[in-house]
Amino acid sequence: MKISIKTGIVFLLWFASVNLFSQQFYYGHDLSSVNQWEDAGVVYKKNNAAKDVYQILADEGTNLIRIRLWYDPGWWQGVLNQPEGVKPTYNDFDDVKKSISRAKQKGMKVMLDIHYSDFWADPGRQLVPRSWIAASANVNVLADSVYRYTKRVLTTLDSENLMPDLVKVGNETNPGILCHIPQDNNSFEIKSTVSSSWSRHAVLFNSAIKSIRDVGATASI
Repeated sequence: MKISIKTGIVFLLWFASVNLFSQQFYYGHDLSSVNQWEDAGVVYKKNNAAKDVYQILADEGTNLIRIRLWYDPGWWQGVLNQPEGVKPTYNDFDDVKKSISRAKQKGMKVMLDIHYSDFWADPGRQLVPRSWIAASANVNVLADSVYRYTKRVLTTLDSENLMPDLVKVGNETNPGILCHIPQDNNSFEIKSTVSSSWSRHAVLFNSAIKSIRDVGATASI
């Protein structure tokens, strides 16, 4: 049977629409700083009544919470003069566990954003964690650190029923990933650039992706 071009186009549009609407749409919020804000005294309200912000968002249709993970933010957070009740460190592994648990208790999925940095990774800086600096010039050694760290994070979360539903490799990686060295004076400013080669960056991205897939092959999610 011959199908006209017009009929074929209509079929393709129908097929695409069926697939589109069968996929879940994510209504997401980044709540990475909520634990810190609450410890500092922030109170979230709905209809002028105090309420758990995770519950507020879940009630309004949010189904995905994004949480960032820094490798070791303690060296720069620990020296800050924080208000009473605020912990020395946030967005580290323990803080991330708390946030994931809160999201899952409210029936929301989790996107874990692994920055592979001690500080915000963004288009202006992709700082190598201080404990990885010695390996920064050897892409194979650094890729191994990326693989093992990613695997350790995810297997630990899975063992504690906190496995994220989505994992984001890096954050705002426009210039690449793990490509800047921080200054020596406990600063998160850039001292130097390791490399701007995307061949190098690809090795690191692929190492993280492989680790995620290896864990995911046998994990609860």
